Amino acid sequence: MLPKTNEIIYIESGLVDNKILKTVVSEVTSDAILVMLPVEEGTGRIRTFFIDDVLIISYPSNGCQYRFKTKVIDKTNDVIPLLCLQKPEEKNIKRIQRRMSFRVPLSSKIVANIEKTRGERIENEELEINLLDISEGGIRISCDKSYDIEIGDKITGNLEITDEEIIPFEANIVRRAEEGRLLDYKQFGIQFHNMNTIVRQKIIRFCIMRQIELRKKLMM
Repeated sequence: MLPKTNEIIYIESGLVDNKILKTVVSEVTSDAILVMLPVEEGTGRIRTFFIDDVLIISYPSNGCQYRFKTKVIDKTNDVIPLLCLQKPEEKNIKRIQRRMSFRVPLSSKIVANIEKTRGERIENEELEINLLDISEGGIRISCDKSYDIEIGDKITGNLEITDEEIIPFEANIVRRAEEGRLLDYKQFGIQFHNMNTIVRQKIIRFCIMRQIELRKKLMM
């Protein structure tokens, strides 16, 4: 369950204006986890901590997400400076998600191309749809009830997950949600396909960061 060498982990701390930081595990010893100096997600600004500073670590592993509390127990001044974090006991590592493809809210509008197969005909139409949430595996959308969208249709478009990050996607509509059936809109579950590993990792990273942000808001 512990993070492994060369894996990315995320740091929460009230000592840096509630910023979310990320770093890379350099080494795991019998009593410590050595990590590179963390950087702010988005700005790339390097941050450091003092001995005895308390940190919350989050990281994905084996299809789940884990979290534990630790503190800085030492610092090295080698060519590459490192922070030495106290290694937690396994009983103190909490699994906070059972699967990697957990969903987080993502409220925005996109214009997507819908490819519909109707008998022997293939039709294409651009429609404005509402994003509701996102996971590694897909998105959930809502749209006007008048839209001719069905399970099996293909959908392509671009997801703006941050101000700097726009991700192209291809997907299939795989299910219709019960929510909205009696209202003026439809909701659908969309499953990504043909997505490369780099893009998938960006979505996972966004989901983790978004979940940390939401948890912090609940604790305020």
